[in-house]
Amino acid sequence: MTYHSAAITALALTVLSGAVSAQGTLPNDADNYQGDRVSFSYDLHGISQHGVGAEAKKICIRSGVSLRVIGKEDSSENLIVTFIQDPASNACGEPDKGGRRLPDEEEGKLGVAYLVPIKTVKVTPPNRFGLSFGALAIPFKYQLTGDHNMSGSATLGGYIGRRFDKSSTGGFSIEPILFAGASTVSVSQPGSDAMQDASGVSWGIGLVGTIKGSFQAGVVLGWDRVSKSSQYQYNNKPWLALEVGFTFLQ
Repeated sequence: MTYHSAAITALALTVLSGAVSAQGTLPNDADNYQGDRVSFSYDLHGISQHGVGAEAKKICIRSGVSLRVIGKEDSSENLIVTFIQDPASNACGEPDKGGRRLPDEEEGKLGVAYLVPIKTVKVTPPNRFGLSFGALAIPFKYQLTGDHNMSGSATLGGYIGRRFDKSSTGGFSIEPILFAGASTVSVSQPGSDAMQDASGVSWGIGLVGTIKGSFQAGVVLGWDRVSKSSQYQYNNKPWLALEVGFTFLQ
């Protein structure tokens, strides 16, 4: 392997292992809603305005109304959200006309920040749309060229993607992703049946779906690059990996 490939592989593994050691888990955006668009499948009552006293009037956020998450309180008890569209056109209704707004609730305002309890988000996850990131683990690959071998070569890296999460109303989410990371492949030795591991880098694209927040299914198309001196027959050749039940995305 060349010096550059070795350095990239070592750096990727060091960064990932450091992140795991520091956080106890692989880094991902599961609890990071910053910049995401969310909506709930039921009316949210008693929502407070950010930065005002507890005696201020609360508002109702109607089901299906899109909100933008702009931050989190220092106490980590609430997400800070704003309305994407004028809430007057999606108000919960007049309390004296059979509407869903309670008598002590006022109408929300565009450009004002409100607090949605994180416990509400965790108990009843909203529909969620936005950028995603995390770690990707691929334990096997099907080579699309040559002998079309199914290999046990491993890839560990990071991914970024776009989350289309309809868990609240449909029970599923879809994420198209881009990934890159460190890879280990098995290379046959000339004139021998022995195999030797070679390190390199992998990159590619994928589409991963999650059903009811836990069951993953997806497909990943990628390429491995190792040193030319390793004589790896699938160097820079495409491979495919499928998952049903286990998890690519960590």
